[in-house]
Amino acid sequence: MSMINTKFKILIYKTIYKLTPVKSIKKKIINSLNINEKILFSGIKFVDKETVSLAIKTMHARGVNDQERAPRFIVSLTSYPERMNELQYTIHSLLSQTFRPDKVVLWLSEDQFPNLEKDVPCSVLSMVERGLTIRFCKNDTRSFKKLIPSLMEFPEDIVITADDDLYYDSRWLEQLVIHHDLEPQAVCVHMAKKIEFIENDKLKSYRKWRRYNFYRRPCGNSALVFPLSGSGALFPPHCLHEDATNEDLFMKLTPYADDIWFWAMSVLNHTSIKWINQQPGEFTYVNPARELGLTGQSKLTSFNIQEGGNDRQFEAVLGHYPELRERLSRPS
Repeated sequence: MSMINTKFKILIYKTIYKLTPVKSIKKKIINSLNINEKILFSGIKFVDKETVSLAIKTMHARGVNDQERAPRFIVSLTSYPERMNELQYTIHSLLSQTFRPDKVVLWLSEDQFPNLEKDVPCSVLSMVERGLTIRFCKNDTRSFKKLIPSLMEFPEDIVITADDDLYYDSRWLEQLVIHHDLEPQAVCVHMAKKIEFIENDKLKSYRKWRRYNFYRRPCGNSALVFPLSGSGALFPPHCLHEDATNEDLFMKLTPYADDIWFWAMSVLNHTSIKWINQQPGEFTYVNPARELGLTGQSKLTSFNIQEGGNDRQFEAVLGHYPELRERLSRPS
């Protein structure tokens, strides 16, 4: 079936799905779709890999700043073996920014890559010529590796976090830097949620926290702004609490929720969290089928959101740091 016919089919199915109140019909529509059709039906944004692959083959310019600058801007991310064969798309987007970072650092665990660079696919190694830096750390601290090792390695520099399954707009970093210049001490983030309450200081479940958007903006207490670091979060030097790099503690309290830890360390340090309102409302994914749960590959969304993992880890942090609950209750 041609792409035009497929899109027309999806349009018809979406219309029926929206209009019918019958759950069995909705389920039948979803079950009738193949993986590619389910991706189109979902409306999820995803990268055109064929176009980007061509750009990667023809692009040889370095994507990092080679001039002296202080502090430096360090883009930091991590990954693991299951995702390495598509990581070049994310890396390419980070090395194609209008504001060039001083480094793009990929942190990998020696536990998962025992042979170091020999275990890294050529598609990723080829990015080193364009400015990618690959570093290895002893312990596998999961998603914390996208920030914690860089905080320790570059304590006087500005660290910007990225995820390994997203494709970033070319002005992604520039927009963060512009807002950083306006508020140099703040953590600036592209996407964030509002921490919300039911009543009597009882928190709503994380899955019910709503993202900020054009119509729903932060107001007052910045401790209520919960950053989604994978969207792009800029951390100035010394903006986090002294416990930020305490591996034993964050692996005990929030082992699968780095964003909760980064939020807590910002608030405890009295650092303002600023949602910059510059990115579109949705992510652009490298592997949309994985994001929709159609491939069987692992992702934290199901544990952290659907199974309440974030709620338990958030309560664990509040229990360990009672000051956080007090900060949440302040009007400004």
